[in-house]
Amino acid sequence: MNTDVGIISVRDLTKRLGRREALRGIDLHVDRGQIAALVGPNGAGKTTLLRILSTLMRPDAGDVAVNHCHLPAQSDGARRSLGAVFHHPMVYGDLNARENMRFHARMHHMNKADDRIDQLLDQLGLDPARTEPVRTYSRGMLQRLALAKALLPEPAVLLLDEPFTGLDVLAGDRLNSLLKKEAARGCTILFSGHDLAGAEKVASRYVLLEEGRVAVVVDHADLPEDGLTGLYQRAINGTGGQV
Repeated sequence: MNTDVGIISVRDLTKRLGRREALRGIDLHVDRGQIAALVGPNGAGKTTLLRILSTLMRPDAGDVAVNHCHLPAQSDGARRSLGAVFHHPMVYGDLNARENMRFHARMHHMNKADDRIDQLLDQLGLDPARTEPVRTYSRGMLQRLALAKALLPEPAVLLLDEPFTGLDVLAGDRLNSLLKKEAARGCTILFSGHDLAGAEKVASRYVLLEEGRVAVVVDHADLPEDGLTGLYQRAINGTGGQV
């Protein structure tokens, strides 16, 4: 696979964490404007893959490119085009949501960001609490604020590690709508999660990792009748095969 194919492009990626081989020859590509879901058991390598793509971790071997920037040599270029959200929200507790967003905007040299800030806070259901200190926020609210920060500069690539964790049904629906809107403008999105039914609602491609390997890659249109859940169960039980 040519690493120039796809906005996210990976070929034969390996990564060892201590004595454990966390990723074993991963091949993956995600096209512009596509929403792809990484699913798999705990320890399958989902977070490790996202951390490598976000430039937070270096690969041991293989070819990796994000928005046509090859990693790790062109990490600076990749960082300028991507947004990422991991488990730690990276916000300032004494500031409110709008102040956190304005600070983030200044870091990205965005001089006129107030309209986009207000739009994102409203879309993610944070507008009523925008003047409250972030230290008073629930886990779900912090998750939504971290996502708003990542989306603020309109990144070409968005990487999300379990973004639906801690969200109620309404917040999850808001996130689905926002991700689809961002994909429609051309943002390429890769997220991990354990909610198979939720992933099926929003993603157009599904990548199942098991023990550091890609077990299944399937597009939404090619899902079997019993959906992603049935495909996942067969793959984990060793009866699914490659799709």
